[in-house]
Amino acid sequence: MSVTTGPSTGTVLGSLLPLLVYMSLNSASVHLSDAFISPPYSASTRTRTPSSAEFNLQSLGSRLKPLLQTTHYDDFGDFFFPKKSNNDNNSDRNTEGSFLSDSDLYAALRARQALLEKEQQYNKGSSSSSSSFSLSSAKSFDVFEDDQEEKEMIRYNWKEANCVSSVRLQLDDWIRRLAIDLYPLVVCGSARGHLYLADLEAGNGDSSGSSGAGVSTKNGGSPTGRRLGQLDCLKRVHASHLEESIDTESPEQLNEAMEVLFGNYDGGGVLAIAAKKDWIVSSGREGGVHVCSIVGTEEDVYTGSRGGKSKQTRLHLQPLGRLRGLEEEQDDFYGKLESPLKAVPASTYRTPPLITSLAFDDQGTLWAAGYDGILRGYDYEQTDVDDQPLMLRQKHPDHQVDMGSPILSISLNDEIGCGVATTLSQGVVLFSLRDGKILSKWNPFENTKRGEFARSALLVQTDRPQPFDDQTEGRASNMELIYPDSHWSVIAGGSKGTLYQRPLGIQIRNGLISEKHPLMDFEDGFVDRRIRPNHLGQIVAMGSPSTGLLVTGSHDGTMRVWDCSLYKNDDDDENGEDGNPTDISIELVHDDSSLESKTKKPRVLYALSGYKVWLGSIFANDRKLVSDGADNSIIVHSFDEDEEDVLRSREEDDEDMEDFTFD
Repeated sequence: MSVTTGPSTGTVLGSLLPLLVYMSLNSASVHLSDAFISPPYSASTRTRTPSSAEFNLQSLGSRLKPLLQTTHYDDFGDFFFPKKSNNDNNSDRNTEGSFLSDSDLYAALRARQALLEKEQQYNKGSSSSSSSFSLSSAKSFDVFEDDQEEKEMIRYNWKEANCVSSVRLQLDDWIRRLAIDLYPLVVCGSARGHLYLADLEAGNGDSSGSSGAGVSTKNGGSPTGRRLGQLDCLKRVHASHLEESIDTESPEQLNEAMEVLFGNYDGGGVLAIAAKKDWIVSSGREGGVHVCSIVGTEEDVYTGSRGGKSKQTRLHLQPLGRLRGLEEEQDDFYGKLESPLKAVPASTYRTPPLITSLAFDDQGTLWAAGYDGILRGYDYEQTDVDDQPLMLRQKHPDHQVDMGSPILSISLNDEIGCGVATTLSQGVVLFSLRDGKILSKWNPFENTKRGEFARSALLVQTDRPQPFDDQTEGRASNMELIYPDSHWSVIAGGSKGTLYQRPLGIQIRNGLISEKHPLMDFEDGFVDRRIRPNHLGQIVAMGSPSTGLLVTGSHDGTMRVWDCSLYKNDDDDENGEDGNPTDISIELVHDDSSLESKTKKPRVLYALSGYKVWLGSIFANDRKLVSDGADNSIIVHSFDEDEEDVLRSREEDDEDMEDFTFD
């Protein structure tokens, strides 16, 4: 099965710009190391041995040594000790002009030497401690500098599209959804309703069909024919198409839901998938939520041709069951049964709701968004006496919130304690991760002529918060004050490709979203919140690799990378020397004109094209960009590669384009 992709990143952006930032940072680190030592000798006597990106600690120690030795002195080194004469008659002549006897002189000198030895020991200990501290500080500083250099290089690569793109996994099935918590492990949901576990660092684009180390033989099948990097497969977990669904009561509602979610491009299979550590949850068009876990088992693996064996841990997916509370009637039917060991009557079951989106937060809650308009939260860390997840058999969720409209997607952000949901008719809904409480609603698509609705949304950190003085911090600890210049925004993507952004109210005292003023400005007024240019299809996925960067994925076959640093630099502030706000109050929330004067719209940096209309998931961290939408393949864009790898990748892309001919 072939993979159809479009132009590479190199083709989209053009020629590679030199890494001037990286080179300048290297130079800066060398000069900084010289300044750090500060030796008290002339520049002409300096011996520099700088490396490309770090200074040598051994060289630093050798350069500090002569400085430390100058503090350990012996003022008796050149002192003349007169020999005591055996001729007592000459004692007066030998001591002529002396005001001390030999014994008194030696006693005084010994006392002075003892005192100096104590001082030297003290100075030696202090200098040794100082030297140890300096070397330790230098080492920490060196690591910090290297880390900062790497971060700057990676961010530069993101903005300039300097990446190495490669196919890391190919399956014998169409990939419809993916979820990643700990890269490189990925769980994919397919068009056939299967779940796949894979290692994206083991495939590296191998399409030979051979199996690699770690391929499990569980769940029916052998490793024969498995792709390199594929670890396991659970078959037929979810329905492939509507006709296979267990729902026979309302097929019209299911058809409507599929049209809303996918338009004219329903690829079948899994609807949603989420991963957290070893937990995997997924949903399909049959309704409900399926739960499984990633487990490791030790197996004997043959090594070499002589029949040797070694123990290796193999990862595979272990099914745990479904959330029965979504599929059972709400009355207490267990009390009506004569024995709990008897099978549950079919009449006690109900059609489970269609779950359109799933997400884990860091506080131990699984959030399940339903097309019935209900947002449900389950504590996935609680277990029963059999060490099984309690959520599998609990009848009611721990949190249940009625959004008032079918929920199409959810996205969570633990840093500010907020989640965002998109709904069919209510627009964007902000809710608290503490209890699911609705904080605010905003529908930028309400008055659009094209009948557009909110399809996906993301909470994005646009800038780092500004520091405040002690007085402001004290005020913030006693009352709910929020940043006048919000460094967080909600980005909403529509079913027709339109994008909007709106700043959030973030509390100064704890960095969480303000429940009183979750949105920074009034909904009415003249603030233009639309982001241009539009996508040409509905926006189905978003991700934020780092502060100020946004990735959007659309049915138009592109992923766009945006610079969403929304505010001017501090140097542009005309009312203060350093740009730090000095007067903070809730009233500043409503100053639309001030906000509009400072706000800069996100700008698109480039687009990664060639994806299919089936694109539905995006994973983005500071180093990698991963998505589905490439038929049976997963393409990984790596932004942490060095300059040589990027150049080599671009040369290979250029060669591929030269060999490509149009029929």
